[in-house]
Amino acid sequence: MSTTTAPATADHAQADPYTLRPEDARPAPENFRGRFRHLGPGFVLSAAVVGSGELITTTSLGAQAGFALLWLVIVSTAVKVWVQMELAQWTILNGRTALDGYRQVGPRIGGLSWINWLWIGMDFAKMFQRGGIIGGTAAACSVLWPVIGEPLSWGSLAL
Repeated sequence: MSTTTAPATADHAQADPYTLRPEDARPAPENFRGRFRHLGPGFVLSAAVVGSGELITTTSLGAQAGFALLWLVIVSTAVKVWVQMELAQWTILNGRTALDGYRQVGPRIGGLSWINWLWIGMDFAKMFQRGGIIGGTAAACSVLWPVIGEPLSWGSLAL
């Protein structure tokens, strides 16, 4: 990365927002509160890499298949990180979202790429996933602390 700024001329109405300038540098925070204030997109990205889906899927897969499919967990985790890094880099370099970029991939169905249609289907499937997570949380809370009636009874689950 360059540490110099481009001259503000008629050709360059706006300076490059990714250019590093010495006046923008700040000293590193020294306490927890200061560090906490600097959590940003990288923290969100790292949280997205391993979520509840992976925790549930890998443990249930391990219970059913043993170590026979451990290679699949390792490869998919590595590929997921690489794909997310490449998509983030592509988005920064092009100034467009990944979904907008996927529109260029053929074949198109109704003006959208087949990848966009798969994403739309996945987004609808997430509603069921959220329902499962909420239901599983309700069942766990009902077993740990049955407020109304017996554990896993209708009243305890509803509350």
